[in-house]
Amino acid sequence: MSPASSSPSDDNHRSGLTPGKSVEPPSAIIDHAKAEIENAPDAGRRNGEREDADGSAVLHRSLHALPKRVVSASGIYLTLADGSRILDATGGAAVACVGHSNAAVKQAMIDQVDTVSYCHSLFYATPAAEDLARSLVESTGGTMARLFIVSSGSEAMEAAAKMARQYFLELSPPQPERVRFIARRQSYHGTTLGALAIGGHVARRKLYEPMLAPIVSHVSPCYAYRGWGMARRRRRTWRGWRRSSTRSSGGSGQRLCARLSPSQSSVM
Repeated sequence: MSPASSSPSDDNHRSGLTPGKSVEPPSAIIDHAKAEIENAPDAGRRNGEREDADGSAVLHRSLHALPKRVVSASGIYLTLADGSRILDATGGAAVACVGHSNAAVKQAMIDQVDTVSYCHSLFYATPAAEDLARSLVESTGGTMARLFIVSSGSEAMEAAAKMARQYFLELSPPQPERVRFIARRQSYHGTTLGALAIGGHVARRKLYEPMLAPIVSHVSPCYAYRGWGMARRRRRTWRGWRRSSTRSSGGSGQRLCARLSPSQSSVM
């Protein structure tokens, strides 16, 4: 969808304006946000926030709030510009668990940079990549045989979707019509457009829905306790319900297949 085809309601949502008001150009929105920040009491100086609101060249996540400035980090703590310390319980975006200023990690990075910092994987391989791949593959107990190294979860999803497409094109005979993916409702698989289209998280998809590829069928979310209430009403014990649930796992798969059959509309 081109920018020219976006609806006024979408523009209002993005700019933070109330519906019914005229849409301001981006420059006016930014100026308005700057004015709000500058006129706020103690603007830019609370809890280690950045003081030079107009001096940053970074497009921050919000135009209406300044991020706190982290000047150093060690172990599990972040130190802000005002000297306060914060326990970093986020682990980055919930994916980093090595801590800050980890001596072993720093030394490994230095050693690798001294050896080779980067080379294009289309033409070259490195011992570091080979060692990492071998370690991770062996940790799966034979379930996996190869590792494809990328930089983020969203990139991994995009690559997996492309590999799935390539698999069906490499078959003999090829099956180019196989372009549909199956995912769970409320699942989260990333923020790039391809990963967002496969994911089923309604709130994250909403703003970009017109831009997402309509090639995904979303089925019911994973829920280990589905049917437990009925089991209790039938006076089954928890252990008995677990055995029943295990025995009926095939039935669950059959129900999902029925939802995806051509005779029924896809759950989107």
